[in-house]
Amino acid sequence: MLPFALLALAPLTSASSSCDTHPPKPPPLNFHIDLAPTLSTSALVVTPDNPQFSYYTHQNLKSKSPQYSVVVVVATEADVSAAVTFANKHDIPFTAKVSGHGTWAGLGDIKGGMNIWLRNLSSVVVAEDRGHVVVGGGAMVDEVVGRLWEGGKQTATALGQCIGITGSGIGGGLGPLMGVYGLGLDQFVGFRVVLANGTVVSADVETNPDLFWALRGAGHNFGIITEVKLRIYDRKGSSDWSYRQLSFSGDKVEAVFDEINNKRRASPPPPLSEILYQLIDVLQAIIDLRLFSNAFSPSQLEAYAASFLALSPLKNTTTLALDYPGLIAEMGYATAPEGCTPPAGSFGSVFGAAVERHVPAAMRKMYNLFNEVIKTIPELWASYIFVEGYGTEAMRQVPERSTAWAHRVPHGMCWTDGSGINVVLAYKADQMNATLEGIVQKRGEEIRAAKLEGQDRQRSYVNYAVKQESLESMYGYEAWRLEKLRGLKKELDPKNRFGFFAPIF
Repeated sequence: MLPFALLALAPLTSASSSCDTHPPKPPPLNFHIDLAPTLSTSALVVTPDNPQFSYYTHQNLKSKSPQYSVVVVVATEADVSAAVTFANKHDIPFTAKVSGHGTWAGLGDIKGGMNIWLRNLSSVVVAEDRGHVVVGGGAMVDEVVGRLWEGGKQTATALGQCIGITGSGIGGGLGPLMGVYGLGLDQFVGFRVVLANGTVVSADVETNPDLFWALRGAGHNFGIITEVKLRIYDRKGSSDWSYRQLSFSGDKVEAVFDEINNKRRASPPPPLSEILYQLIDVLQAIIDLRLFSNAFSPSQLEAYAASFLALSPLKNTTTLALDYPGLIAEMGYATAPEGCTPPAGSFGSVFGAAVERHVPAAMRKMYNLFNEVIKTIPELWASYIFVEGYGTEAMRQVPERSTAWAHRVPHGMCWTDGSGINVVLAYKADQMNATLEGIVQKRGEEIRAAKLEGQDRQRSYVNYAVKQESLESMYGYEAWRLEKLRGLKKELDPKNRFGFFAPIF
C-alpha cells in the first residue's frame, strides 16, 4: 500500500505546494556542520566513518553496547551542556561515558544516540586545605589514586582502577578503604552537574541539597557530573598493606565460607577484606581467596590465615607487605599495560546480588550450577564469579538517611559484612550469538537465585545491575526513598532523558 499512497500524493504536491499541510522533513543532520560549531574549538565530533569511532564507543560487555550515531569528545563543561542541548533539540538519545564498564542492559536500547565522551575532563587538583581534591568528571580511579599517593594522600574508591571515579562512586564506591573512611560516595562533598535540560548547577549540602542527596546513590538518573570535590586523608607508611592468597578445590566450598562467616561474626569484626575469584583448572572452578588488610601486620595476617591453612589449600602464598599501589598490582588491577584495555569481542552478562551473610548450602548450589555451566558449555569458559567482602565500620557510621544509598542499616539489610556476589557469564566472539545469549540469561538467573537462598530480600548493587533487578532492591525498600527519588526525577528530568541506566521510572 505504501508505494500506491506515495504515487497518489505526488501530483498534489507538484501541482500546488500551498495545499500541503505537512511541512517538509528537515534534511538529515550533518554533525560536523550542525553540531561542531556549538562546541569549543578543542572538542571533537566523531562519526561512524572515523577509524577512531570504535575506540570511543566500546563496551567491555558488548551485549550491552549502545548504537551511536555520533560521539562528542568534550573539552569543557560548556561542551557537555551544548551537547545535551543539541541532543534535546533534535530528539537524540544520549549518555555520558568514561570507561565503558556499565553492565545495565538498557544501554543497548540506545539507537542512533549520542555518546558524550568525558575522558578529557580528567583533572585532579588537590585543594589548598590539603583535605580535599577536585576531580574532573572523566577521571579514572587510577588517576586519582596515583595523584593522591604521590602527595601523601588517599581516599576511598572502588578497587577497580580503570573505571570512572564519579560513575563508580555515585553508585556506591565499594572498595578496600570503605571500612576506614566510608563508601566512595561518602567522600563526595560537592558536584558540578549538567542537568537534563542542559543547564549547569552545583550541588552540595547547602546548594541544591536534595540533588546532592540523590546523586550519592542514584546519580545516574539526574545528570552528567563534570566535576566533583572529595575528602582526602593522610596515607600511612609505604608498606602498610598485608596480603596473602590461598586457593582451594571445589570440595572445600562449605568449609571456606563457614570459616569466613565465623571470622565475620567476631566482635569486633576483623579489619580486612576478602575477594573470591573463580579460576578454571581441568574443568573445575577453583576457589581463590585473597586476604588483605591495612590494619594487620604480616605476622597478624599469618595468624588470621591459620584456620584457612587448616583446610589444606591447593595454593598458599607468602604473606607480603605492600603499599596500596603494590597491592593493586599484585591483585591484577593495575592499569598498565593491559588492565584497562577491553577484551576483544566479549559478550555476556553480570548477575549480581548483595548478601547479608554467606549461606554455605547456597554457595554450594551456586558453585555446582556454575561448574556445570563451564564444564558443559565450552564457549563460556571466560566466565567467573567474584565475591567481595570489605570492612564496613566507617560506612555504618554515616546516617542512613543522609544519602540515596540504601544499604547501611546493620539489621536485615545487605552489606552488613560488605559482601556482594557477582556471576559473570561471558563468551568471546566476533558478534553476538543469540543462542549463547539465551543460555547466559537462563543459567545466570538460575545461579543468582541459588546464591540468594536463605537471604531475607534481594539486594542489588546498582553498579552491577543489569535490568532484571527491582527498584526496591537497588534503591531501598523504604517507601520514602523511592517517593523522594521519583519526585526529584519528575522535577529535574520529567522526560527521562537520563533513563538508560538503572532508571527510577
